Amino acid sequence: DDDEEEEDDGDDDEESSAKENKQFNGGRWASDAVWSPDGKYVYAAARLHNSISVFRYVASSSKSVEGGSGGGDGGDDDGDGGGGGEGRHSLELVQRVPTEGLTPRCLCMSECGRILLVAHQHSHDVSSFRREGGDGTIVFADRLEVPNAACVKLVRPELIG
Repeated sequence: DDDEEEEDDGDDDEESSAKENKQFNGGRWASDAVWSPDGKYVYAAARLHNSISVFRYVASSSKSVEGGSGGGDGGDDDGDGGGGGEGRHSLELVQRVPTEGLTPRCLCMSECGRILLVAHQHSHDVSSFRREGGDGTIVFADRLEVPNAACVKLVRPELIG
């Protein structure tokens, strides 16, 4: 019976933690992420602080050797599930900028990779950002009022009937 009570306590702790997190962030968290067309950068929107984080994708072509040689099974041990010396992959924070609105819900990047759009649910607008230079950073460009903005997509004119 004591074991059952301990399991119930664990469930209560998880529920309590979830409630605390919801109270802390008001139900706001990460909302969307898009990759740049060249695959070098990822842009992630966060509702908690109305921001976009820009990350650079880093793929290492060399295996790191930790703890000396130990025979093993010959596969890599970097935890990415790959083999054959693929090395470690990671994301490095490049920039964090305000979205210039409230509650970003959706991101969309142009095919050319020069424009990033952000739909804001609670400020009822879409913000645009320019990607300048080769480092993935973005700069606020403009904002357009759009009631109840929840999603934004770019469509080529020739695809519209």
